[in-house]
Amino acid sequence: MKRTARLAISAVSVGFLVALATALALSTQLRLQRTENFLVRLDPLGQEVYESEPTPSQGAIVFFGDSRAQMWVLPRIQGRACVTRGVGRQTTAQALGRLEGDVLRWKPSCVVLECGINDLRALPLLPERRVRLKEDCVANLAKMVETLRKHNIPVVLCTIFPVQTPKPWQEPFWSDGIAGLVRETNTELRKLGREGVQILETEPVLAAADGKIRAELATDHLHLSPAGYERLNERLVLLLKSP
Repeated sequence: MKRTARLAISAVSVGFLVALATALALSTQLRLQRTENFLVRLDPLGQEVYESEPTPSQGAIVFFGDSRAQMWVLPRIQGRACVTRGVGRQTTAQALGRLEGDVLRWKPSCVVLECGINDLRALPLLPERRVRLKEDCVANLAKMVETLRKHNIPVVLCTIFPVQTPKPWQEPFWSDGIAGLVRETNTELRKLGREGVQILETEPVLAAADGKIRAELATDHLHLSPAGYERLNERLVLLLKSP
């Protein structure tokens, strides 16, 4: 067999294997997403997630929101317990729905509120709702902030973390417009800062010069590594110590 023919066959074989691996990865990811969608339909507010967890001590700092809150590497603060009450893939509407059960009834001393990216990730599939995605996200977070303030609970509101462009098998439906929508939404979230509400600016801590999450601070296009949380905790602890 001529060398050129062998090279051609090798190239076709490699291409086939790459296509097959990509198809399998996409199939796995789509199956995972579909399974998670059914779990959400069965437990829309994620009330089952923490039902077997120990009761938080009164006066704890609660990290509340979506998977980014759920995965938060909790800081060590002398004399203050920290607990997570984040649920993966939740939108701000879902988080708002479980604010009473997972936060208010435990009478926390402070709430670190992190949520919003799962609202904005709908952009590629619902481009006609771009403005509404932002407005609903801000409105729901504003309702949570006001509810906490009415209960005299201090709030640290996180701006929405910057994102990275995913690999196709990580998230088949994606648009780089999501990053722009995150920035626009954060502009509105900053306006929620007032007495009893501090804003934790995440972009200056996490983003590289291109506005995306620094590779060394991320585990994927959405989530932080322990090093990323350590960086945020440095800023957070300073906020918690301020009057």
